Amino acid sequence: MIQIEKACIGDTDAILAAKKDAWVNEVNLYGHGPENYLNKEFFANLFKTHNIYKISSDNKIIGGITCVNTGGNNYYIGSVFVMRAFQNQHIGTKAMEFLFREIPSATLWRLNTPYLSYGNHHFYEKLGFKKVGESEPDSTGFYLYDYEKKC
Repeated sequence: MIQIEKACIGDTDAILAAKKDAWVNEVNLYGHGPENYLNKEFFANLFKTHNIYKISSDNKIIGGITCVNTGGNNYYIGSVFVMRAFQNQHIGTKAMEFLFREIPSATLWRLNTPYLSYGNHHFYEKLGFKKVGESEPDSTGFYLYDYEKKC
């Protein structure tokens, strides 16, 4: 059974392990992950400013969600991830639906995702997000697609 609930700082190691597994394909594709994505101190500090949720199966953390209020009722989703063994089972969809219910006051959701992560593009568009822009490519040619969903 899948459970989604607020995480606590004691969940940090398990969440980061799930994130490392979930993003291995992107790291292999791009040669790197997002800045500080596995930095334990950085992640622990997010608990001060972000909503952090853990996704569990049979009491084992298999994924997570981070988001932050960027002002008013606007929220930025920093990450949504599920370990590879649990992907393509609609868990990500359940996690996003949970997030939308958990923060019903949100009027705008924003996120970004890598340009070659076609599965992510499809996933977010299926949930009603629209591509609204792109970041400038860095020195390696890497860039992000920016998405929004108005409620």
